Formats: sequence, structure tokens, C-alpha cells
Amino acid sequence: MVSSAMMPAGVPGAKGVGLSMAEAGGAITPGEGAPVEYDYRRETSITFGEAALAVERSIALHGFAVRAIHDIQATLAAKGFQIKPIRIYEVEGSPAAFASVGVPGIWPSGDSRFATLMPCRINVFVEGDAVAVTALRPTLLCQVYPDAGLDALAEAVEACVIEIVDDAVDDLSRLP
Repeated sequence: MVSSAMMPAGVPGAKGVGLSMAEAGGAITPGEGAPVEYDYRRETSITFGEAALAVERSIALHGFAVRAIHDIQATLAAKGFQIKPIRIYEVEGSPAAFASVGVPGIWPSGDSRFATLMPCRINVFVEGDAVAVTALRPTLLCQVYPDAGLDALAEAVEACVIEIVDDAVDDLSRLP
């Protein structure tokens, strides 16, 4: 979905806002005609602040580290634009994090292709009456670089990122 959450207040939405890429005339999966799922998306009724905290806790619980946090709302507010809250987390996994989903030795093996998949981005933003938690799918890179041999690595990274999103949205009571 293309979100209107990033549109400055009072600015009309662009063509395609709120539509899937296929509805907006965007990309489709090569040869299949099905819309490409660019992100893994979950919605919750908790507040933006609670969701952001839950994402941060889930990232740590899964052995990932936050490399950077981009508070887009604050950045644009400093430039005079008022938008709904949106925060982008750049995260990186550890060898232990990937071993937990059955992919041991990614970093110790010295596989430099792994760096292509990092950092992963997890987004928290307000859309309508809900808070969305999304993550860009690392497996998309396999479509961009089909000869790179990243499929297994991308699937492992994506499995970890999906667990982070799911735990942040579903299992808040378990998070420290």
C-alpha cells in the first residue's frame, strides 16, 4: 500500500495513494501477473508510542540491534511539515539471531553477500484509526539480483524480521 501517512497536512494525495501497487499501475511479479508484496504488514489498535516500544523490545528479544532510528515526523516538523507519526528502524541481526531460525554460521562463514540484505527496515506509522508495523521483505532483493544466489539468506532474514513484527503486534505481554 502507498500510505498517505507521509503526506504533509493540507496537501492532496497523489494518484495511487492508498492503493496497492497493482491498482496504482505499479510493478507486478514477473511472469505471474500478481501484485508484488513489498512489505510484511500488521496492524494494531495500540497507540503509536506503545507500538514503537513493542517493536524496540521485539528487536532486542530476537537478537537484533538497532543501527538507526529515523523519526520522520520530527524531521519534517523541523522543516515546517506536519505529518502523522512514522518511525523507521534500521536493524541488523547477529549470528545467534539467524541460528535461532535454523541458519547457523551466516557471519562466521564470511559470506559477504549477507551484507547486501542489511540493514533491514521496520516501520511503525499511523494510518487511519490503526497503527501499522511493516517491514520491507528482504526476498525482494532476490528479484532485483536473481543471479546473486541470495535466496536462502534472504528467506532466513525475512523469517526473522517477520517474527519481530509478529511478536511486537501479537505478544506484547511476553515482551520485557
